[in-house]
Amino acid sequence: MKPIPEFFVSMYYSLKEVGFKNGYAITIHGSLTRDFDLIAIPWIKAANSEKKLIKDIMKEVGGEFLKQDKNPSIKPHGRHAYAIWIGRSYIDISVMPKI
Repeated sequence: MKPIPEFFVSMYYSLKEVGFKNGYAITIHGSLTRDFDLIAIPWIKAANSEKKLIKDIMKEVGGEFLKQDKNPSIKPHGRHAYAIWIGRSYIDISVMPKI
C-alpha cells in the first residue's frame, strides 16, 4: 500500500501538540508521498531534549525504530534526522539543535 498524504496529514495536529508541549515548533516539508517529512525547531529557551521529543512522538504515533535507525543521522547545520516507522511508512523528522 502506497502512503497517501491524508494519512500523514491526519497525524499532524497531534504531532504539533507534542512538539508544543516539549517547546518545539513542528512543521511539514516535502511531498508527503513516500514518507512524512517534518522539521522540529526549538521554540523556547527551556525546550526539552531532542531525545524526549522523539520519545514522545514515537509514543503518540505508536512508532518504532528499526535496528539501523536507533541513532540519528547527522545533517547540515547540526540537525539530527530520525526515521520513525509506522506500519509500512515512516516519519522522517529533522530536529534543529538548541543553541
